[in-house]
Amino acid sequence: MAVNKRRYMYYNGTGYDEEHFVTDANITYMNDGTTVEDKLKMYTTTNSSNAYSVTIPNLASLTDGLNIRVKFNVASTGAITLNINSLGAKSVKDFFGNSVTNVRANLPANLTYESISDSFILLGKGGGGNAVATDLLSGKTATTDNGQITGNMPNNPAQVNAVSVGSSGTNKYFRIPTGAYLTKASQGYPEIIASATQIDSNIVSANIKKNVSICGVAGGIDLSNLKPENVKKDVNINGTIGTLEEKLSSINYLKNLTGNYIPIKFIEGEGLYCYCSNYPSDNKCYLFNENGVLIKTISVNGENYYIPYDVNTDKIIWVNQNTNNTAITDKNGTVINYIATSGSSTIYNIFSYDNTKIYSYDNSYGSVNIYNLTGTLLKSFGLGNALTILGFFSLKNNQIIIQRLNEGTGNIQIYFIDENAESPVLIGRNGGLVFKSQIFNL
Repeated sequence: MAVNKRRYMYYNGTGYDEEHFVTDANITYMNDGTTVEDKLKMYTTTNSSNAYSVTIPNLASLTDGLNIRVKFNVASTGAITLNINSLGAKSVKDFFGNSVTNVRANLPANLTYESISDSFILLGKGGGGNAVATDLLSGKTATTDNGQITGNMPNNPAQVNAVSVGSSGTNKYFRIPTGAYLTKASQGYPEIIASATQIDSNIVSANIKKNVSICGVAGGIDLSNLKPENVKKDVNINGTIGTLEEKLSSINYLKNLTGNYIPIKFIEGEGLYCYCSNYPSDNKCYLFNENGVLIKTISVNGENYYIPYDVNTDKIIWVNQNTNNTAITDKNGTVINYIATSGSSTIYNIFSYDNTKIYSYDNSYGSVNIYNLTGTLLKSFGLGNALTILGFFSLKNNQIIIQRLNEGTGNIQIYFIDENAESPVLIGRNGGLVFKSQIFNL
């Protein structure tokens, strides 16, 4: 009968001696009761889910440093345990003390029992982890839980173009190509390039002030004419508050005006205010649209003989043709206040330019009186002889122009009045200028 021989290294107490052949008859038993054969043989496990079991002959207890070889019969789905000879289920750990979760079917494994952790240590396990090819730089390799992988993540250059740019409120989002950014540009960082129009489609020359550059786009808007005098009054354009008063053409209102109506004032957005030449029998104020259509008729509520003289954005001045007193009403004819401006002959009233005062010309005394809207006399200017008024105009900066006619001589006088001055200034006579060097802010 043939004798089974096996070759082993012999430990002589200080080291391993040369190889020796031993037969079944002289196989030495280990201290734990197992034989060398028991130690070298690989035993296949059984399992219940991730709880593996195995039977090893002649093994009655677990001692620190005990080495065994097993083959796992099925792949695991989580942290595994191993129970040898019903000695108790022990956790299986890797080199780092992490639970082993990913043994594959038919995996041969060397395990060592570690008493301090009361667990089996899986020997010889390589790298691990859940990385995939897209997580690893292109051309690099690594060993993971699923074996060796070769990376395909691109390492982008120092400068790359943004794919697109998005916005959320005041924030901008630069969408960049997928990959790593490990190469530094000259400033020491990777750089993303986005065009001005990618950042904002409104960054174009036509939207930028001249001599200003935004994202390298030079402005083309010439704002040299953005001055108060070129902007509509009270309109604020980038801090420039306009002083320009819009003068709308009233030619259509005038050419379509028929009958005995005489214009008083054109108000933008409302129309042309007129009175009738048939006063005092007709003492109403009439409002016409551009086509000459009457759209409103106004009279002083409960009063007779009041003729409209001037209109502003919310008030009308009336003069009583019997008493020469003045009434201020709203645009429905409701009286706001009465002012005692009576004189021996005709009174002419207009609103000041800022609509805070009334300028009243007393034809009986040849004087100009200034009242506030409650009727208080603020100042009076004498113009000498009582002459017939031809024109009466309020100017900005509290100034007045008045034109008078001496019906006896045909002499025409033009006076300029500044509220802050002591006396009026004669600036014209019969069309000729008296003080040609005089400058007035009209």
